[in-house]
Amino acid sequence: MTLLSSPFPPFKNQISILKKFKLALANSFRSLDSSQGYHKSVESNQEDGIQFDSPTKNFQFPSKLLARWRLTILSVFISAVFLFVFTCKSNLSSLNSLYSSNRLNRPPSLMPPVLIHFKTNSHNHEVIKCDTPFTLLQDDTQAQVVIWPNPGVELSSYDGELARKKKPWQLNAFWSLENGQYYPALDHARERLRSRHPKAFDLEITYRTTSDFPIPYAYPFIDFKTPPLPFAQRRQDKIAAAFVSNCSPQNNRTDILKHLMELLPGQIDSFGACLSNANIENFFDQFNITSNSEQRLTRWEEKMRVIERYKFTIAFENAGEEDYVTEKFYQALAAGSPPIHLGLPSRDLDKFKPSSNSVLNVADFPTVEALAEKLKELANDQTQYEKMLSWKNAPLSGQFSEIVGMAKTHELCRIAQFVRGRWKNPYAWKPERYQSFYDRLNHVSQNNQTF
Repeated sequence: MTLLSSPFPPFKNQISILKKFKLALANSFRSLDSSQGYHKSVESNQEDGIQFDSPTKNFQFPSKLLARWRLTILSVFISAVFLFVFTCKSNLSSLNSLYSSNRLNRPPSLMPPVLIHFKTNSHNHEVIKCDTPFTLLQDDTQAQVVIWPNPGVELSSYDGELARKKKPWQLNAFWSLENGQYYPALDHARERLRSRHPKAFDLEITYRTTSDFPIPYAYPFIDFKTPPLPFAQRRQDKIAAAFVSNCSPQNNRTDILKHLMELLPGQIDSFGACLSNANIENFFDQFNITSNSEQRLTRWEEKMRVIERYKFTIAFENAGEEDYVTEKFYQALAAGSPPIHLGLPSRDLDKFKPSSNSVLNVADFPTVEALAEKLKELANDQTQYEKMLSWKNAPLSGQFSEIVGMAKTHELCRIAQFVRGRWKNPYAWKPERYQSFYDRLNHVSQNNQTF
């Protein structure tokens, strides 16, 4: 919605009153000056011996009283000006609120598309369904929101202070699915944002649930309600499967996996590059699993076919980073193979769990030996094991449901909804700062870019 180019049309009454008051003030001063001049002329004529017959010839207007009268009128005029300015400001605020209300109440289909630029243009060929129109631009000249992906562009090159001076109506956001322990520039950008540094980005788009536009690894195509294989159809000779390819993580996951494999000899199949002792081809041959002759299984589908046969899936993250829960965790949940998580403490992992007993967290066990004993116990107790999967028979609830639901809507669509005032993350950090964003977006730019 474009704001009026001039604030005066809505305030014709106030301006008219002010003009009349100004005219009255001028007339008052003229009257005072005329009166004073008149009395001076009378006095002068009398000194010359000329008789001036007037009903006011004996009236004298003291100069001090005249000065006070002028000062009083001037004070009233200044007060009127202040009242006028205050009234105009209040009316303009009401007018903006009215425009904002009209904007929010308009159907999305009747609104112009939100203009977004993704620095690497990596999303330009995606088909993204959204109830709020938006357009991906090739450059940031006219964009209302500019997204800086990491990796892809150097986040440290961004100067928020300079950007806001050049284009105050434009919002800039950093985007990443990686954790800051591998990309220090990401942590630096986040620290600047949280400390209100003048050079900071405006918005954060990451896996963190407190970011402005969370992008969970619970991809929209994942079906968490897929029925799990019956207990009897699971591998009885094995306990867990692992897919680990980064053998130099920022934590001790490789050491823990190695120790667990030693405590459960022959019970854990490792299909990844790290500590490998199994491969998918042999697994498919063993269970007579074949790909469709016309369309080969994707790597994702192959992994799902494997882990659904195991009672547990190793879901060790490569770093202990806030809210860093990747697709391996969600794959295991969807396949009905409870994940064994490494990365977050229990209090932080709870919101990612569909139920309190659906996940095993390494952090909950005093030793790796205690974890190994628990795995053996559950693998041999069908009743207790199936309780871990009972959440699949009930509607998704809690923050887990919110995270899954959020992932169903592409972050670019949520950005468009945010610009139009139709969505915001209820868990976002300092959401009160958004009002300043709307104030900026709601101004006409030098290029006639409108909100």
